Amino acid sequence: MTMDTQRLILLFIFGFSVLMLWEAWQKEMRPQPQPAPSATVERGVPAPSTPAPPVQEVPASPAAGPAPAVPAAAAPQAKGEVVRVATDLVVAEIDSLGGTLSRLELRKHKDSADATQNFVLLGPQHRYEAQSGLAGEGPNHRTQWTVVPGERELKPGADTLEVRLRASAPNGLEVDKIYRFHRNSYVVDVVLEVRNGGTTAQAPYGYFQLTHDGRPSVDANAVASTFGARSFTGFATFSNERKFEKIPSEDIESGDVDMTVRAKDGWLAFVQHYFVSAWMPPEGTAREYVVEKRGDGSYAGRALVPVGTLAPGESRQISVPLYAGPQEKRRLSEAAPGLDLVVDYGWLTIIA
Repeated sequence: MTMDTQRLILLFIFGFSVLMLWEAWQKEMRPQPQPAPSATVERGVPAPSTPAPPVQEVPASPAAGPAPAVPAAAAPQAKGEVVRVATDLVVAEIDSLGGTLSRLELRKHKDSADATQNFVLLGPQHRYEAQSGLAGEGPNHRTQWTVVPGERELKPGADTLEVRLRASAPNGLEVDKIYRFHRNSYVVDVVLEVRNGGTTAQAPYGYFQLTHDGRPSVDANAVASTFGARSFTGFATFSNERKFEKIPSEDIESGDVDMTVRAKDGWLAFVQHYFVSAWMPPEGTAREYVVEKRGDGSYAGRALVPVGTLAPGESRQISVPLYAGPQEKRRLSEAAPGLDLVVDYGWLTIIA
């Protein structure tokens, strides 16, 4: 091998190393902006598609085991109260119509197009929301919830802040939905406290859903993209059995991917350049991960978790934390096993 060839190879490796350093610098200093909001925002509808996972001793639905579906009727044209919540790291908006986390801005990350503005992760730009409720006939993300009065800002010296909403259904199921924010954390605990106020036993399922239009954010690093370093945008799941699996939008379109995963561990996430949102059910809890394309062209990924059989008057709660923030490996590793795998450098990972 000639000296010139060796120099060329070394220059090639050095060039890609510089690209990775540039990527790392951008991750810390210049989060990517979201495109302008579309004129129409449609909300997806959770539709549990298959029997719930028969894992361990978790009670199944009494009627042959299928998880109930949320009615597919069009949502009423109503408006809810928007609750604005502020902590040291995030500013969140919770819409009482659905009890949905509809907007989340990150106070420590700025929009690269306007350094005076915080970066917005969840929001209408990509129909990006975190929705939750009971599948079937229980209160869901189309229900009008009542907001319980309380603090809306994390006070100095306080470590947590709770926002509580309340709703009920004609079948007697009563739900309190609690958002619990933490100081110095991008993890939000989402808790459903379910009570059977009816006259017969019921076995509801909770769903925890992310919606997105599937379009990637604007990638300012066009040079890195040219060389294949463009980050993945789409849903991903992780379980101890199946490990880390990406679900590209084109595979959802073609049906070339397993849309339903039953597990007792792991998480479901939506991954984008520099940031991620992930539902993280507790280890050992039966869950079903479902990803689908909706009728409005957007995509939905959800975790279905059985509440268990409730006798009349009986109550139970399920809690599924949501990580919504930057792809900082330390925070990701602390949030859930394997969540740091979402940090994606494409085929340049070996250099990174």
